[in-house]
Amino acid sequence: MAADFEPQVVPRQNSQLMLVLWQHPNKSTKEERQEGPESVERIWGLPFRAAFEGMLSLVQEAGHAIGAFRPAEGKRLMLPEDVGVRLSVLAMPLKRLWKLERIRQVEEGGYCDG
Repeated sequence: MAADFEPQVVPRQNSQLMLVLWQHPNKSTKEERQEGPESVERIWGLPFRAAFEGMLSLVQEAGHAIGAFRPAEGKRLMLPEDVGVRLSVLAMPLKRLWKLERIRQVEEGGYCDG
């Protein structure tokens, strides 16, 4: 069984939102069943806002309603491994960029540094 991913949109300072992406371990062994989830990605601010539409698309592709991606209200949104990895790959390069034009280029797959 593959690991599940759990995206959580949580409030941050100054009314900003942050995405925290948790990876739940594969529960196939006793040791793994005792482990808790691991935070694999965090994204907020301008990179979060720039990637938000792409993140919503991934959540919808996994069969969830857009409303499922709202800040946590006790409900858990679990994504299969392939969607969780794509969400992480989308967030990873963007969180290190602060120029909006570069963020858009990366999101569209056209940015190359060098």
